[in-house]
Amino acid sequence: MERLSKETVLFHVNTDTPEGKKLRAEYRLRGIPTVVLLDGKGRELDRVIGYENRSDWMRTYLAALYGVDTLDDFLARAGDGADPELDAKVARKYLDRQEAAKVVEWVAKARGAKDGKPKGLDRELALMDAQAALLLDPEKGQKALTALIADPKGGSTGDEAFDTLSRYYKKSGKDRELAALYDGRMARKGNDASFLNDYAWTFAEKGINLPRALAAAQKAARLSKEEPGVLDTLAEVYFKMGKRAEALATIEKAIAMQPEDKYFQEQREKFAGDGQKKAP
Repeated sequence: MERLSKETVLFHVNTDTPEGKKLRAEYRLRGIPTVVLLDGKGRELDRVIGYENRSDWMRTYLAALYGVDTLDDFLARAGDGADPELDAKVARKYLDRQEAAKVVEWVAKARGAKDGKPKGLDRELALMDAQAALLLDPEKGQKALTALIADPKGGSTGDEAFDTLSRYYKKSGKDRELAALYDGRMARKGNDASFLNDYAWTFAEKGINLPRALAAAQKAARLSKEEPGVLDTLAEVYFKMGKRAEALATIEKAIAMQPEDKYFQEQREKFAGDGQKKAP
């Protein structure tokens, strides 16, 4: 820990600012938050994507600090076709950096491994191949991801394929395709409170499909036993539908459970009228 404190300089960037947008493009960030670990010369050692818990984050950070399980470490141990799992790890590191051509190269190495591949690795490789294709040939990538999502045995691979494709549609402004993607997923995830909440929030943000978003948010609230974050989504849908009284009553429930939450308080101010200019 002493080395960590002496050798680490923390730098936080808001990716909504002009500087942040420039850095986001430069480092080809797949999602927010992303922590990019650099050495003293500005060379990337590793990165941590998403909201991992603290122990996972620290394990990744300390491993990178000592050169363990980084891309360089994996490259030094991989490539002879003897370990397809290791080749897949290299591909994943390149995918995190959005280096699509390298992903394709290492997926091919893993698929051509001399020894048998562990159960489930073929699906992981197919997913990375599809994610890389989305960068190199979007039409091909969309078709490949759609096939993975439709696979009834897809499991977590199907979930990640859905997340990847939905982010692509959101970023590309393809609202019709996005709506079709979510509606198609509803048959399998219609009793999953997390999915229903995501469905409702996505369309509340877009300001489209609001009646269906409302039904999804109401069901998510029931299934989650009115978890505060889900109530916030329900309140947002009400607000976007012009149902200000219902929005206020719903966010008040969330505030009653988490009275110190500043975001919920800001939501209440918006619903009450102070944030009216921010509404579409």
